[in-house]
Amino acid sequence: MNLLNIQLPKNHFHTLLNLAQNKQHNVYSNWHYSTSYENACGIYTLTEEDNTFIHVAQKEEVIEYIEKFIHHYNIDILQVADPRKAYLHTHFKDLVLYIGPTEEAARLETNKLFSKEIANKVGIKTPKILKQGRYSDS
Repeated sequence: MNLLNIQLPKNHFHTLLNLAQNKQHNVYSNWHYSTSYENACGIYTLTEEDNTFIHVAQKEEVIEYIEKFIHHYNIDILQVADPRKAYLHTHFKDLVLYIGPTEEAARLETNKLFSKEIANKVGIKTPKILKQGRYSDS
C-alpha cells in the first residue's frame, strides 16, 4: 500500500514509521524541515521545493501536482491534515482512500463565525464575539 501524507503533524511519526518498517507500505510525507533521519527510517519525504510549492501554489496547481504524484507513485491513501487543503477531498475522494476533513468540515476548523452559527443552530451556547475591542453579539 502506498500512502501520501499532506501536513501530517510530526507527532504521528511513530505511526508512519511502523507502516514504513512493515516493508509492505511506501510512505510519502511533505514534512517541512525533514531530515535524512525520516528517509533512513523508510519514510520518503518530498523535496523542499515540492513542500514549498504545496504551501504556496494556487488550488488548481496543487490538485494537478497531487494528481500526478498519485498516478506516478500508485498512491492508495491520501491523508490530509491541513484543513486549508480540504479541497483535495472533493477532487480525490473517488480516486483514492481519503483521510481528512471535507471542505464543509474544514470550515468548522478554520472559520470561527461559521462555527458559531452552526453551534447556535444546534443549541450550543457560545461566548460573545469580541468586536472592535468590546464584547458584542451584534
